[in-house]
Formats: sequence, C-alpha cells, structure tokens
Amino acid sequence: MEDISFPSYRRKVDDLPIDGDLKRYFTSLIDQVEKEFHLALDAKKVSNDPNDYPEIQFVWDMAERIEKLLGLEGVADFIRKNKDLSREELALKSIDLLVDGEFGSYDFNQLVDLGVRLPLAILTEGMTVAPLDGIKKAIVKRVGYRSFLSVYYAGPIRSAGGTETGLSVIFADYLRRKLGIDEYRASKQEIYRFLEELRLYERFVGSFQYEHSDEKILYVLERLPIEVTGVATDDFEVLSYRDIPTIETNRLRGGALRVVNDGIIGKARKLLKVINSLKIES
Repeated sequence: MEDISFPSYRRKVDDLPIDGDLKRYFTSLIDQVEKEFHLALDAKKVSNDPNDYPEIQFVWDMAERIEKLLGLEGVADFIRKNKDLSREELALKSIDLLVDGEFGSYDFNQLVDLGVRLPLAILTEGMTVAPLDGIKKAIVKRVGYRSFLSVYYAGPIRSAGGTETGLSVIFADYLRRKLGIDEYRASKQEIYRFLEELRLYERFVGSFQYEHSDEKILYVLERLPIEVTGVATDDFEVLSYRDIPTIETNRLRGGALRVVNDGIIGKARKLLKVINSLKIES
C-alpha cells in the first residue's frame, strides 16, 4: 500500500486560486480525513481484519482517480494537459497513446486488456466499477482460422450507463483496428444463441431499458466487428442453442446482453453522433 502524504494535499490546496476562507475550508476537510484515516489505521492494527491497512485510496482529482484505478502511470498528467477535450476525445486519444507506449510497456495481451478498460474509465471518470468489474477480460480469441477481439462483460457494466457501454464497443473496435486484429463475424449458432438468451432474460430475469425486435437484434449481431460476450450472471440456461464450442457457458450472460440491447442498439443515434464527431472510420 502506498504511503499517503497528507501534507502534499495541503500544499495543493495552497496552490489553488481561491480565497483564504475557501482554502481554510478545504484544509479543514483534509485535516479531518487525516484524523479519520489514522483512526481506521489504528483499528485495523488491533483487529482480526485480514488486511491491516485501510483499503481506500486517496486521490486529488478525477485524473488521478483514473490513473490509480487502472495503475497506468502518466494517465493523470495526460488528462490534466488535455482538460479542454471532451471525455470522448480523451478516451479516443488515450488508446493512441497507450498503444504508442506513452503509459508504459506492456505485452500484447496486457495491451488489449488495458486498451478496452482505459477509455471506459475515462468515459465514466473513474466513478464506477464498470472498467474493472464490468469487463471481466478482453482477449484476442483464436477459433480455427479465425482470430478476433473478444470482450467479456459482466453484470456491473450496467453502472456505466447505456451510452458508455455502447461506446466501450466502439472504442474496442478502434483498438482492434489500431492493433491490426481481424474482424469478428458471428456464426449463425452464436447469433441465435444470443437472441435466445436475450428473450429468456426478459422473460425470467428482468426488463431492459429498451425493447427491440428480433430483426433489429439480428441485424446488429451479424455486423459486430468484435465479439461481445461475457460471464454467466444468472442461473437460467438456454434450451435450444446449448453447448456451442465458442461459448463457455449455457447460462445467461447478462452483461453482454445489456451492452448490445441498451448500449449498441438503444443508444445507436447517440453513438453515431460521437463516431461522426470523432471522425472514426466506420
């Protein structure tokens, strides 16, 4: 666990362009947090807690929050230097810098995983668990002669909101092309398995934000350039399209269903506006 320097936070308050009363107010907040932190630290040391140090991480601003969330050194400085950019512009640019090695050196598999999580962390400003727990993993999957980017979503992806979850797929595809990974093309079995899951989820688990026809869902699934998949989130199993070799579970993948239904399809118009504004090739 990193050493927390409360004096450094007080110095940052002193550097803020604010008047004396407001500075004293912010300093008093830091003083109180420091007091409570040391109380928690003392309690941890005398208890039977498996961790003898408070798990909370202290951050100064949103930029530092995102950096510590993913452990990517240099991200905070990048965000602060580009504070005039929109979140979408920051997210897109962060992929370029990550691939170019501006945030450290990583092997290919790490690069793929971080390249999917980082833009989502920026879009959500590090405020939700979606970048960590909403994405189980992102890998390059090889099935026969096919090689493609596969993103495994989990239930907590819902904390990101529909637009952000949809954009996570857009930026994952941008990463795919940046790294020269082939497009994903779902098989008929995979497509109809997804549709069966979605309808079972609506019937037995809960409703989505939007309702879409089978035709619209199939249209999108046939054209997705990355595989939107995920871990099992519910006990219900599919009945017809079972034991498909490329899908690890027969249970419902709620995170993936929500990304496609409420994100990609539900927010399609907003996503198109972002794509056009960022001049991302379609």
